[in-house]
Amino acid sequence: SGGTCGGYDAGLAAPRGSCSGAGAAAGGGGARRSSVDVLDGASSSRSSVLPERLDLEPVYRWLACDAVTDVADAVRMPVKLLESEDQDVLLFASLALHQLAGVPELVEPLGRAGAVAALVAVVRRWVDMGSAEQGMHKATAEWTLATLSRLMTMPHGAENLKRFSEAWKPAGKEEAAREH
Repeated sequence: SGGTCGGYDAGLAAPRGSCSGAGAAAGGGGARRSSVDVLDGASSSRSSVLPERLDLEPVYRWLACDAVTDVADAVRMPVKLLESEDQDVLLFASLALHQLAGVPELVEPLGRAGAVAALVAVVRRWVDMGSAEQGMHKATAEWTLATLSRLMTMPHGAENLKRFSEAWKPAGKEEAAREH
């Protein structure tokens, strides 16, 4: 895909522009909100992030743009965002996917778009972090796990359970199983 919509480049996994609308007003004059603004009064811990205070408006604007022509297009963007190294982007993407996974009709398209494998990759990266870094990004891991759970337990989630099983297997065991 291509083009820019809602402050995001459809081919990139990171925000390009500033937010507008209600989220920008809270940040002042269209400025991008800082990570401190989205915390519940505690700038040192992400564990206090409240989902209703996060500005997901840019993601929703992108989903509503002409660049999205069908369900497969709509679910690709938040899945693509899970490839980012930026922990704020990962948190926002996990929250967006969690909300989308609450719609039973989107559960299977999200799985087909690679959401389960991408979420497993985020969890693996978190597990590989040092304990101090894990603590700083605990909310991302929690929302990622909650999203995985929702994708597998919602109606139409049976295939996602299989996708999770495949994605969770270490690469070495899969290769060893093929050799035997």
